[in-house]
Amino acid sequence: MLYNNLFDGKKISNFGFGLYKGEETNLKDKEILKSIFYGLKRGINVIDTAQKYRNGRSERLIRKVLKKNKRETLVILSKVGLLPNYVKKKKILKKLFVKKSNCLIEMDFCIDPKFINWSVENSLKLMNTDYIDFYLLHNPEIALLLKDGHNKIIDALYVLEKKRKEKKILYYGVATWNGCRRFSKNNKQLNVEKILKTLKNKVGEDHGFRCIEAPISIGMPDILSFKTSKNFNFEKFLIKNKINFFSSASLYEGKLEQLVELNKIFNSTSIKKDLSNETKKANVSFPQSENSLRRLFILLENFRKNNINLANIKLNYPKNTNIFGININFLRCIPFITSSLIGGMEEKNFINSNLKQFSNKLKHVNSIKIWSIWKKIKVNL
Repeated sequence: MLYNNLFDGKKISNFGFGLYKGEETNLKDKEILKSIFYGLKRGINVIDTAQKYRNGRSERLIRKVLKKNKRETLVILSKVGLLPNYVKKKKILKKLFVKKSNCLIEMDFCIDPKFINWSVENSLKLMNTDYIDFYLLHNPEIALLLKDGHNKIIDALYVLEKKRKEKKILYYGVATWNGCRRFSKNNKQLNVEKILKTLKNKVGEDHGFRCIEAPISIGMPDILSFKTSKNFNFEKFLIKNKINFFSSASLYEGKLEQLVELNKIFNSTSIKKDLSNETKKANVSFPQSENSLRRLFILLENFRKNNINLANIKLNYPKNTNIFGININFLRCIPFITSSLIGGMEEKNFINSNLKQFSNKLKHVNSIKIWSIWKKIKVNL
């Protein structure tokens, strides 16, 4: 197991468990727990969950994990903002008298300070822990659809700052999905530079905003092009402000094989020859939103222009690596990733395979090759 350091010096495994997947059943709980215990014994010490994940069951699992592991050995992340069904069923928002102007119920989203405050206490209770390492606003870019959205985000972070002062969370930040996948001129972009500046003006330099979680993979390289302004450099921003970065959807939500198929089909459009498959359904998948689809098409065009065939990328180590291993090696070349969060590691062979890939020593020639590909596929994203 290889480790990185958080900015406070604590060692953290270079990949960890993401608990967003799985049915809401006792059987699935047991399956996930068995996997977590297996991984922890092999050195993984990061667990990423959220209030929304598996309708609260993923947070409840932490309670059982902590019964068999010392709290200080683990790094636990959780999130608030996206509403689980149990919160809606129990009418928590109504009981807390949250303002409707702080919610987008049709998107299962609430950023009301009263709800944020309640959620921290609820997460601590469900996990049966005295503190949470990182507590993040879940998809806070949704708040930008509301009136005065930027200040609503600041008000929510201020609640988390107060919780930090109470030592109920160590740090806080944002876990974004689309916020860093929008251009700087788009008012729905999550401008982390502006957010941090406003927060510092409100609470001072001794703040707890020390984490950003965002997607990155071969299928979503957008963060490598993320800019809030012309001269903005994301890596320098993270280092300067001592912000830890966790990659989400690190294996493209398990859809890398479908991306390989899309890559093959899209590349074939420049060849005057039919593909051989006439009977089987193509193994492909597409995102739902217009902007995500647009970005996928740009990515596929970048693959085609540069004659990149994901199925044929060869690295000297390890031999015969599949697309998941290739993707992991691509992540390993990004210096600002503190830890990559992996969902769906319910089987021992998945954990062992990831351990092998995340622990290998990349040869310099491979790093150069990988970065040359990153530069080509992130253009215009």
